[in-house]
Amino acid sequence: MEEKNRNEYFINNLVFNLNQIIHTDGSLDDFKKFIADITFSKNEKNSLYAKCVDELKKISDLENIMYLKKARETCNYFLEIATGKRNNPIKKHTENRKKKYKQLNLDMPRDLMIRFEKCLDKNDHKKKPVIKKAIEDYLKENEKDS
Repeated sequence: MEEKNRNEYFINNLVFNLNQIIHTDGSLDDFKKFIADITFSKNEKNSLYAKCVDELKKISDLENIMYLKKARETCNYFLEIATGKRNNPIKKHTENRKKKYKQLNLDMPRDLMIRFEKCLDKNDHKKKPVIKKAIEDYLKENEKDS
């Protein structure tokens, strides 16, 4: 059996159900209700499958023929991304960001972080520019000696 990733598997099931409706005069209302009832955990809300379902929810008010056409187009679009036939815009953005940037991840004592965040809010500043400036100042001061 051909190996599929989760997104491909779930989106294929949606396509299969849409095709069943077309070929058997099944109830599109049942399919729309099924889609409307799908919820995702925090971990899955950014998956291709979740994005596909969200798009299907957005078009649920279309007439039956238009809904079927648009639903199939939507599923095929996300299926092409899942199978690699189409570029994944999120993955591409992430890869490009990794070429230009390096992520900084810090564990700070809670009380220090709370004070820092309160001070940022009070002065209407964001973390990134403040930390970036601190690093630039540190480098100016300490790279002279190297």
